[in-house]
Amino acid sequence: MAQDVVALEQLKTFSGLIHRQPLFINDELDVAGYHISFFDQNGEKLDDDSAVPDFVQHLPEIILDINHNPNALLSIPHSWQQALLALPKISASLTLDININSLPSSQHNGAIRYAKRLNTSANGHDHQTLLIDLALDNLQQLSESDIRAWRQHHDILCAINVNDIEQYHYCKSHRLDLLEGIFYTKPDKHAGQPLHPSTQTLMSLLVRLQEEDVETEDLTDIINQDISLSYKLLRLINSAFFGLPKKWKVPSKPFSCWA
Repeated sequence: MAQDVVALEQLKTFSGLIHRQPLFINDELDVAGYHISFFDQNGEKLDDDSAVPDFVQHLPEIILDINHNPNALLSIPHSWQQALLALPKISASLTLDININSLPSSQHNGAIRYAKRLNTSANGHDHQTLLIDLALDNLQQLSESDIRAWRQHHDILCAINVNDIEQYHYCKSHRLDLLEGIFYTKPDKHAGQPLHPSTQTLMSLLVRLQEEDVETEDLTDIINQDISLSYKLLRLINSAFFGLPKKWKVPSKPFSCWA
């Protein structure tokens, strides 16, 4: 435990930016893992020969501690990747964002897997995951035959930078396996449809529920963004199933009582 605290303190000394995004399973309200990326202070990609900070040797344990999930996609410099591969033991299940044809040899066959990005020079036939960056690649110009060809060489198709609901629905219809982006934070603009809890609200709620230190006020704020979800929750709380002595009118009250 003390070692984990020291490792987290070392992570805090990193002078650049760290991005942590959930990887959603397509067509399921569940998180498969997290994409963790490291950038310089300007938000730019780190050089592949960047100095290896001390916390890298503890990165698998740090990931388990902050994610509560053993699966992580790592976008880190090549020098950091080499340091990870040299570790005697890796406790997490890591996928390295790596774009070279000749993959490094590793003693961690079960714990280390590889991902490549679409439209890079790497042939990628040994990369389990294909990363499709919607900020760079226009998915709507790709055909069904393109997706079938990717499936022949990759077990997982992961779309990143899925930043609006239209992109989300397109990825969902083409059965891409994993989705990453801020699409779940934006309201659905479609009108004239039955009032159901929005996918974005449910996904936001799911992400927060996976955090051990989540506050009830944060959950209430998310639920209050969706009138239908608030109504359904209050109807359930006030039902005979719970048998409360009085009816609640706002979701924050029962949350406070049960916290």
